[in-house]
Amino acid sequence: MQEDNAALHLASVGQAAGQLLAQHLMQPHVKSVTIGTGSALRAAIEAMPLVPQPELAIYPATGCLSQDLQSSALEALTLIERRTGARAHQIPAPFMPSTSTQAVEFPALRPIKQLLESAAKSELMVTSLQKVSAKSGLIDDGLVSATQVGSLLEFGAIVELFGTFFNAQGQPISNQSAPKAISLDRDVLFSQIEQKKCRTIVVAAEQERDKIRTEMEQYRAAGCKYLELRVGIQPEKDIELIRFAAETAKPREVVYADANCRWTLLEAMKVAQAIDDLDVMIEQPCFTYEDRLHVRANTNLSMKLDELVTDQFIAERITRDRAANVACVKIARIGGLTKARRIRYIFVDQGVKVVTECMMGGEIISAAVAHFAASTTAELLFNTTDLHAYNKESTGSPAPPTSDGRLYCHNTPGLGVEPDFKSLGDPVAVYE
Repeated sequence: MQEDNAALHLASVGQAAGQLLAQHLMQPHVKSVTIGTGSALRAAIEAMPLVPQPELAIYPATGCLSQDLQSSALEALTLIERRTGARAHQIPAPFMPSTSTQAVEFPALRPIKQLLESAAKSELMVTSLQKVSAKSGLIDDGLVSATQVGSLLEFGAIVELFGTFFNAQGQPISNQSAPKAISLDRDVLFSQIEQKKCRTIVVAAEQERDKIRTEMEQYRAAGCKYLELRVGIQPEKDIELIRFAAETAKPREVVYADANCRWTLLEAMKVAQAIDDLDVMIEQPCFTYEDRLHVRANTNLSMKLDELVTDQFIAERITRDRAANVACVKIARIGGLTKARRIRYIFVDQGVKVVTECMMGGEIISAAVAHFAASTTAELLFNTTDLHAYNKESTGSPAPPTSDGRLYCHNTPGLGVEPDFKSLGDPVAVYE
């Protein structure tokens, strides 16, 4: 039963991640993609719809011969090659060399060096987090010793990303006894992330309660009254985290747990039943509409939908089925302001509260979101987000003002933001 649940969970993650991966591969600026390893990545590529991109260059981030084919770079490269029709390059070397001499010689070989240098320049890098385990199959293959893996674990290594090992705080492990992976150079990888040349996805695990309490106090002091929890990894820990947040919250503060489609139906039901006595909201518990509707019918908890809100048809279905208390209308995912406005009114007319957002953005997008929120019936506006606060790079100035936990529109014509054309870069297309 445990294996069946794990398979269902992996399939659910794959379905959600596959759609996201397809969207990124269709972006016009993505000319090459670097692929890592992992069973979750494999599930995502298998679930990804066909994306015909024959001109796309596909590079590996690691060697291809030493890992189990169910999650190796070779398997991932072969799968994405079939889904895109593009050509995938391969590194004919083991992921973990068995000797220190090989660790130096393999990356120095000209074809391997050239491939890794090309991989480092890709516009998109995709991989799964690989758990560091004392039961690694690499030990059985003689490609890494139990002592080396044990040393990594002693130093706190929990995951491997593109051949670099990280601890629970997200810091890279510096350990001389760790095996040298044939993969993207750590300095090159970090340089790419720092320069924002590739899209990076950060996975947040459960945090220490003292840290959560401190962050809640900081946001509370800024006037924020909505606490969103990222859950959906382990149901038991999710239940503990939700209960802790609910007990910590003060009157009139709203706590909602965003599973982001990660729970299977069984997991969602387990969590919902365990927290049914709390005044909290759960967001997007399952991947499919039918599973989410089943959870809704069997709990007293309030529900918020996000990823499922994609078009007018689903908006009408949500209101007809009374499937949600709150719906998130993201401008870019809906197809622009005109369609988003139409869908917003479908929800508002039926008494469903809305969150006005976009997928992500800087000052310009935040300004558009602020106007979208301001034009929404106040009683049915659940909340909105100052998206530019989550970015280090600026797309224009001044940013929409925020005060006491609220986002405001500029009191000037238009959006009130002067674009930073240098930051925005060359136009994708020009129409005259």
